[in-house]
Amino acid sequence: MVTTLDRRIIKVIECTNYAREDEYINNEKLQRYIEALNAFNPLKGIEKEIIISFASNIHKVHYKKLRDYGIRVLIVGCQD
Repeated sequence: MVTTLDRRIIKVIECTNYAREDEYINNEKLQRYIEALNAFNPLKGIEKEIIISFASNIHKVHYKKLRDYGIRVLIVGCQD
């Protein structure tokens, strides 16, 4: 969660941490990430983001679904 100096939330982030490129987010986990991020929708101007280790960890249909919910996807590579 990112806040301003006056403690107003401006960004919420979910982070996955897959060690391998052949692992993927299943439907249940994806829905949990979406629900957790969308819980902040009542806040005005909130930015939502999910961090993914590898592009192959997420199916194209899931990527589209996240975008449809206004959730930015950031691919960062191996995180540890």
